[in-house]
Amino acid sequence: AKIAFVLGDNPLLSKTDIYNLTILNYADYILCPDSYWKQQLENVGIKRIYFDQIGFELDANTKNNDQISVTSTKKVSFIGRTYRDSDGYKRALFLSKFVKYDLQIFTSYDIFWEKWLNFFPELRDKIVYLKSSLSSKAVSKLYVESCFSPVDGNSGLINGIHLRFFDILQAGSLPIVEYKKDYETAFKGIEVPQIFSYDKALEIADYY
Repeated sequence: AKIAFVLGDNPLLSKTDIYNLTILNYADYILCPDSYWKQQLENVGIKRIYFDQIGFELDANTKNNDQISVTSTKKVSFIGRTYRDSDGYKRALFLSKFVKYDLQIFTSYDIFWEKWLNFFPELRDKIVYLKSSLSSKAVSKLYVESCFSPVDGNSGLINGIHLRFFDILQAGSLPIVEYKKDYETAFKGIEVPQIFSYDKALEIADYY
């Protein structure tokens, strides 16, 4: 392809640039990670759009995790920021389901964390505020040393799979994910640990 796009956000929802949609008409190939986005874009006449996921280097965990072993059967790592709307509350609600474990939330400081912690004070001592971004090796190390890593569903992804899921797989660790329809397509015939209701999140984590 002369011109290819990999969509990280839905061009119909993202506010980053007014031309997000118009430039897609020039593409020879558009990789779309959400089957619902694909349907929406095809409805408005966008062509040459394909549902697919970004891959990863299969031996990356060997390179990144030499002689790293699980240090605690109860350790659980989550990496991600909060949000200034209902997504922030939703994320805090999701994470609150795993406080039974040695949960650590690696995040950047945001005043809205304080808002959500008023609803979920049990998360207050689980948060590790980062002064800078984590390296890929540090991310991989956190995941591989965890008994599992939870992945919530971003509301911008209607059916799609969160990239964090692939980060955890690449580390050789276990993702436990909020249900999204595209897991059924991408992993047909493969058991993916999925949470269909937050009320069952701890039960599913305990099972795995």
